[in-house]
Amino acid sequence: MKKLLLAFSALALVAILLLTGCSASDMTGESSSSTAIAEVETGAVGMDQDTANNAAQDAAAESAEISADDGDEQWQDNEAKIIRTVDMGVETLDFDSFISSLKNKVEQAGGYVQSSMVDGKNLYADGRENLRHAYLTLRIPQEKLDSFLSEVSEQSNVLYQNEYAEDISLTYYDTESRRNALEVEQERLLSLLEQADDIEAIIRLEERLTEVRRQLESYTSSLKQYDNMVDYSTVDIQIEEVKSVTEVQGDSFFEKVGHGIGETMNDLGTMCVNIALFLIVNLPYILIIGVIIIIIVLILRKRRKHRKIDKATTSNEGETVDRGTEQSLEQQKEKKNQ
Repeated sequence: MKKLLLAFSALALVAILLLTGCSASDMTGESSSSTAIAEVETGAVGMDQDTANNAAQDAAAESAEISADDGDEQWQDNEAKIIRTVDMGVETLDFDSFISSLKNKVEQAGGYVQSSMVDGKNLYADGRENLRHAYLTLRIPQEKLDSFLSEVSEQSNVLYQNEYAEDISLTYYDTESRRNALEVEQERLLSLLEQADDIEAIIRLEERLTEVRRQLESYTSSLKQYDNMVDYSTVDIQIEEVKSVTEVQGDSFFEKVGHGIGETMNDLGTMCVNIALFLIVNLPYILIIGVIIIIIVLILRKRRKHRKIDKATTSNEGETVDRGTEQSLEQQKEKKNQ
């Protein structure tokens, strides 16, 4: 019995020793694996955690300082980023020729027509004539904008011209410095990715690299849009076809009176022309309506004649009856007297 107890005790002691050894080896393996992942993620194999974190912070601070210095240098050295926009309205006597000449000048200046809309010539039923209108959005190189506007003013009568300037220098160079900082970060991430040999570390580095590339594309697209808006000024022009250009009124009383009389006479002439056009254009309708009116008048006249004839016949028959009645009464009186 004692031998059996000693045997069981020995077996239990051996089992405890084996379990203790296995757990110690597992803990050692997990500790070494975690240490390796941390070393790869910080990009400093062989460094302790504090040293690696300090190195990463120093690198990020250096990158931010470099991008800030670049932004300050660009702000000081480069020219201001100004977006110029012009809104103008003109009138012309020769619509087709002016439109063709305008497009040629845009092409010669190195610009392009962004949008174009032309309202056609209409003649309404009342004789009023609607002349043509055009609305164009032009993109002109900024350095040639002033000369282009001068040429347009020489070939047309300018009704109004408004110009706006927007300074986007701060936004532009801030976006550019952010893009530069992201490019530096992208290079460092690629360097760390080459050194990484752990799956989890590689996944984390690729996720951050994807986010950096997405931000880089966004900033690059914004800078391209800013460059296009700065390099090519926008000109919104409204073109009206007229028969006579608008004259500038003088300041004196007699000049204003003369201008008013001239406009009145012009309106009267236009009204007479519109009336003549209305009569000519609507002549078939006028003839048809005239024929219908004549037929109605004839019908009404015939009805009136029939009514008069009926009344005359009725009155004659009444007189005949009255005469017959009187004769019969006289005959009755004569019989009584006899």
